[in-house]
Amino acid sequence: MKFCKPFTRVTMVTFATVAGALLAACGGGGGDEAVAAPASSVIDKYVGVWVYTCELESAVPGGERSNRGTITATKVSSNSMDLAPVEQVFQSVDCSGAFTTTVYTTVRLTDTGIRQVAGEAVDSFLATGVGGSGRTISLIKDGKLYGDDEASPQDADGYHTAIDFTSWAVKQ
Repeated sequence: MKFCKPFTRVTMVTFATVAGALLAACGGGGGDEAVAAPASSVIDKYVGVWVYTCELESAVPGGERSNRGTITATKVSSNSMDLAPVEQVFQSVDCSGAFTTTVYTTVRLTDTGIRQVAGEAVDSFLATGVGGSGRTISLIKDGKLYGDDEASPQDADGYHTAIDFTSWAVKQ
């Protein structure tokens, strides 16, 4: 599954948005006891709005067009997040002018650990939704978010074995 263009697997793995609040309570008697800050999780670095680079789609009916995707990542728990993808499709080759917008249903990603892919330590996730489930990898490097290369073979656990360095998003 990709966090970006053209959301093909994101649309197959859909999930209704889950809203929730995390409540913290302090226990026990008086005094000025220090409360430890919660440890950060792998999810924290993904939380926010990510915008993908403009990408040319040349093999489409009616000529060339371009698209740009946006992903909003919301932390659900210390090991899961919801991704809300939006895609804009332009009838130009450079993401300019009029566009149509497609809002996809949210996908839940649950952290499954760190894997080594192409010499990089990547985060791996189980993606779940109404349409089923799948496995994906993600890498944040030099401020850019990269996803798996869906053309690469999958390993025995169902994760792609390459990173797509041709497409990335930056955090807004």
